[in-house]
Amino acid sequence: MSSSESTTARCVTFDVDVRTDLPFFLISEGIRSRGADITRPRGLVSGGGGGEVKLLVDAGAQSVAVRFQIAEEKPVDVSEKYEDVVQRRYWSPRGEPVVLDWEGSLAGLLGRLPAGPGDYELRYHLRSGRSEGTQEALVQLWPAPAEVEHAIKVDGRLGQFWHPRCRLENIAKEEANRA
Repeated sequence: MSSSESTTARCVTFDVDVRTDLPFFLISEGIRSRGADITRPRGLVSGGGGGEVKLLVDAGAQSVAVRFQIAEEKPVDVSEKYEDVVQRRYWSPRGEPVVLDWEGSLAGLLGRLPAGPGDYELRYHLRSGRSEGTQEALVQLWPAPAEVEHAIKVDGRLGQFWHPRCRLENIAKEEANRA
């Protein structure tokens, strides 16, 4: 586990290296999600309704360098720098989530969320890492009313597998633009 932190007026950034012997890591507040079975993924991000989300990575990744941006308001959109981007609701029952690796071991502390317990938006970005067996991720979290989950961009193999409808919509838009 390695971690670093930097702060700006509106955003706290944490870097965490997470082991992914199995292809996921968790954001958790020690409370199992109610109503959402995170053991069976339904997309790149599963759960979120009760203080725990599972974030998928490629099955071949042994580690993922994750940057967390905890913001007071919607952060800058950097989707163009990543292969896959999914956004969904995260409900924080305690306002103090942690990062867990695939075994449930502590990988990093995220500290107190800016608005404490309540509704947040979580935007998960994923791309291939700089070396074999690694991936890079960005998790942006900010207070916001709950929205419906949506895939913003799915150009990577993993995103196309879990969100094929979005990829088909993107292809249709590209073809319409060419016509």
